[in-house]
Amino acid sequence: MRIASLSFRYGRRDPWILSDAGLVLNAGDVIEVTGPNGTGKSTLLRLVAGLLRPVRGSVEDRPRVVGYAPERFPADQPFTVASYLRHMAAVRRVGTESIGRWSERLGMDHLLGQRLPDLSKGSAHKVGLAQALLAEPGLLVLDEPFAGLDTATRAELPRIIGEISARGGIVVVSDHQGDLRSFPGLRRCEVRDRALREVDPVEETGEAALTVLEVTVAASRALGPGRPPARRGLHGEYHGAHHGPLRRGGRRMTPVIALARFRLAGYVASHRALQPLIALLALLAVLYAGAIPAGQEIGATADSAAMLVPVLAWAARGLLDTEPDEQRSVALSALGAKELLSGLLAAFASLLVLAAIAEAALLLRLAASPTLTVLLVGVWLHLLSATAGLALGALTSRPILPSPAVSTIALILGYLSMLVLSMAGAHWLTVPVMGWMRDAHHGVLLSGLPLITVQSLLWPAIGLAAYTWLRRTRP
Repeated sequence: MRIASLSFRYGRRDPWILSDAGLVLNAGDVIEVTGPNGTGKSTLLRLVAGLLRPVRGSVEDRPRVVGYAPERFPADQPFTVASYLRHMAAVRRVGTESIGRWSERLGMDHLLGQRLPDLSKGSAHKVGLAQALLAEPGLLVLDEPFAGLDTATRAELPRIIGEISARGGIVVVSDHQGDLRSFPGLRRCEVRDRALREVDPVEETGEAALTVLEVTVAASRALGPGRPPARRGLHGEYHGAHHGPLRRGGRRMTPVIALARFRLAGYVASHRALQPLIALLALLAVLYAGAIPAGQEIGATADSAAMLVPVLAWAARGLLDTEPDEQRSVALSALGAKELLSGLLAAFASLLVLAAIAEAALLLRLAASPTLTVLLVGVWLHLLSATAGLALGALTSRPILPSPAVSTIALILGYLSMLVLSMAGAHWLTVPVMGWMRDAHHGVLLSGLPLITVQSLLWPAIGLAAYTWLRRTRP
């Protein structure tokens, strides 16, 4: 792996954090990154892990499997430890037996039944380490991994790092506490004054490496008082003190689908899904206060689809914003560019549910049985509405607009611009939501549907392309 002429800054007007940095990382290397606070150590680690794109230069030949543990694990997520790790194992495409293995080694078997928000800082840090180790990474990036750990885990972590190094993995660690100073063959690199340079261990510490005395302790004592060791069952399952068996999964889903499922689960469990749902039900109550007369079915469908766009955009933005930033970084380290696709897939799935509710409510209020044409047009217009809502929600999500107030204003203005441009005769410059309603009520929607479809898909496609491009520098 090679860092070649790497330079980075967060914005065009911001100062350079790294300038023309270079380093070769060989198989089996363990590299400690040092330097004063605020010099860019964490930024360098994120560049090495592939979470940030260099402004200049490159990171070449990065191993395929990357494990990343942030300095502060995002514990504000609505999962138990076991549930979270099961989701991460599915994303990594590894069996859940790896959860038992790492929970035992990191002394966290007793935590598996606890909710993430209830964990102490040190316990949450163990979960962050466990998720990074699930898939036997070829590159392991650890940002202050010893912070908050108990004595037994602090002693175990260097052994784990040594095992990864022994099988040819690369480990890059930022550690201001010096727990790896006596690690055999450790390379040290210092970040200072925008430069990255390798330093000699004696130059860095001012003394020769210490002699290490390794003590083997019985497992029950190493885990601490009152903490029973994990017990391996007949089929490789692990049983802890406060949870049932972590079973091997059946058929494994693709990583993109697994991550989308994880995000949907977090969106629902956090109750953020209730906000757009309540808004949708209120909108439907106004639209369908009375029965829809025969002959007005397509017009009512177009009204529903057009007015649903801001609600769907709100839902998409809510799902994309539910995940903490550091968890998004963890997902990015696991899937790379596919992480973005997974988020959009999860958001679109949630929008389809809301659109289906709207379509079902419309059908229930029809005075006459709907024809096949009415059904197909209704489904198609609500799909176009979901696509427009997805693009608008993505472009106003936190990675693009960090301020909640600015994001909300941008979402409202984005929808109003659709309405104004549609009414002002410039409908080719936006998703023609007013055109849907106008043509439907004038009885010409079916003849103009192909052109409306092209326009209604073109602008969301441009918006999603812009979102993808912006996310390349704003993970």
